[in-house]
Amino acid sequence: MELVHEKLRSYFKEIGMSQVEIAEKLGVSKTTVNNLLTGYSKFGKAQAEKWSELFGISKSFLLTGEGSITEEENSKNEERIASLTSTIHILTETIQEKDKTIDALKARIAELEKKIV
Repeated sequence: MELVHEKLRSYFKEIGMSQVEIAEKLGVSKTTVNNLLTGYSKFGKAQAEKWSELFGISKSFLLTGEGSITEEENSKNEERIASLTSTIHILTETIQEKDKTIDALKARIAELEKKIV
């Protein structure tokens, strides 16, 4: 499993931002950024808040390593979960209706069989 600092390094590499640029934007030393991006240091609440505010990175991700790296991804995932939950509910209702129809057809077949005999 990829660790927080590994995902962050990949993320900043993807968007083309160097440690120097990150440090300048945060107003901290390159060493501070390097320590966080190598896993030598862990994020505190204040740091997570600042990184979230400046880079759109999820505070929860920075503090726990869980979820998606960006708040945008977390929102998209929540929307997907809500959509899937709704779809499951609709499918469950449809199955229940089909089961009722099958039961009604079975009862009708039984009635007709009685008339034939």
